Amino acid sequence: MSLEFTANQLKACGHPARLRILNLLQQQPSLCVCELMRVLDFGQSFVSRHLAILREADLVIAEKQGTWAHYRLMPSALPLLKVLNLENIAELQTDIRQLNDAGCQAC
Repeated sequence: MSLEFTANQLKACGHPARLRILNLLQQQPSLCVCELMRVLDFGQSFVSRHLAILREADLVIAEKQGTWAHYRLMPSALPLLKVLNLENIAELQTDIRQLNDAGCQAC
């Protein structure tokens, strides 16, 4: 791991929407864009753009399953997420509750 790699990962975590996405991905093995849209109440292009930033920073990976892309955390993200301790941020608990109710039937 290099200083630049770490700086890029920290930079990618510099937006509340991306922190929310990372927090949700900690809760499930993988999530599709439609599930993230439903929980976060953001449009598809907004969610996809933030996922692209997280992908570029090697924090998440996309896996194609049929016509849907499912996202999961990269193993390299786990040490950073442990330090960020997102599960202790009260606002993120609402997202977790909504995730439990946001199952996607389309994918």
